[in-house]
Amino acid sequence: VSTQSTWAKMSGYEGDLSPEQNAALTEIKQVLSTVLTTPTAQVMTTKFNGVDACLLRFLRVVNFDVPKAVERFKATLKWRIDTEVDKIAEGGPFVDKVRPYWPAEFFGVAKDGCPIQYLQIKNVNPSFIMNNLGEEDMTKFYIYWMEKSVQMQRESQLKLRETNPNAVVRGTLEVYDFNSLSMWQLHATGLLLLSRALGLGTAHYPSNLYKGFLCNTPYFFSISWKAISPVLHPITQERLKVDSGDCSTHLAEVMDPSLIPELFLCVKPPPS
Repeated sequence: VSTQSTWAKMSGYEGDLSPEQNAALTEIKQVLSTVLTTPTAQVMTTKFNGVDACLLRFLRVVNFDVPKAVERFKATLKWRIDTEVDKIAEGGPFVDKVRPYWPAEFFGVAKDGCPIQYLQIKNVNPSFIMNNLGEEDMTKFYIYWMEKSVQMQRESQLKLRETNPNAVVRGTLEVYDFNSLSMWQLHATGLLLLSRALGLGTAHYPSNLYKGFLCNTPYFFSISWKAISPVLHPITQERLKVDSGDCSTHLAEVMDPSLIPELFLCVKPPPS
């Protein structure tokens, strides 16, 4: 059996590795053995559910190419130091400034333990973000939000492992609701700002998205998608389901169906 066909049958998550994937994990731990003992690396790997789970994130996005995964891991570690990510994760004035205009909420967990995040796209105002919030605070808040997502994954996995020591939370399940999106919201500069923020997620939070649902997409959705999709990793794009309806059939497979109506009402409208 070829390596490629063997890998295709395995998810690449803890407990579901092919012999080749397991060998790649062993190799990258050896290559990074010194780096992994540094304080920042220890904090980072702890946040990402431990050394193995953290390194597997970087391996999956490069098809278990160890040199590429090492390069990405080191780049992310340097970025976390330079950007003071652990300090940003504690919050600050930027949270109070941006949070009222951030149209997203975490909404419990899916059937498999993945945290659920709901984003109400109609309440995104790229022009306002660009003119009033500024890129620095917007970027800091996005990092803060991603750190919160990682934290929720860790907390969910720890809870699951109280009864199942082998439980693995594979990421966040995200629901993007495009209902009532207006053409005027497609502010080019604002979309570019959002794209740059999303690019940080792709570069430094690999494999964070486990499943994504783009619901109630309008006929002109392709305009904003063309602006944002280039910054998303191909694997991320593959994990997204696009639906002009409300995705209720797909959502019922992964979460409690009785909670779906409440999910679509969990985000408060932004201040006037």
